[in-house]
Amino acid sequence: MKINKKFLILFLLLVVLILSFFIFVNYKKNINKDLVSSSGKNNVEAEKSFEEREAIIKEELSKKFSVSSDKITVLIGRESEKHISGLFSVKDFRELAIFSGVFYAKVSQEIEIIWAGDGSPDCENIKKEGFSQEMAPNCF
Repeated sequence: MKINKKFLILFLLLVVLILSFFIFVNYKKNINKDLVSSSGKNNVEAEKSFEEREAIIKEELSKKFSVSSDKITVLIGRESEKHISGLFSVKDFRELAIFSGVFYAKVSQEIEIIWAGDGSPDCENIKKEGFSQEMAPNCF
């Protein structure tokens, strides 16, 4: 039985593509999981759901920018045991985004916004608070 070389090459290419797809899907699924230490989650993560942490960040940003929290949209990008980073936007009365930017928050007993804005972040303060390069790539 003779195997055609073209058929064999196409078959191997298909196998490589399928394996690559499964590796990519698995990577995307795990990329934003919380990083948990061996001692478990801290108080804020243990007591608050993802939606509650998102709502706390919205409230903190509304205080910072003096707007109603219902005009702020928050997208948490990365979370670790002690830090949260992500994007936000502020909408006007027509529901159009008038301002958007990045936020960095420290998690301890409470969630505290370390920096939020649309310009270059305060990298010195962000590094001092222990944010990783993965969470604040513009600062490294």
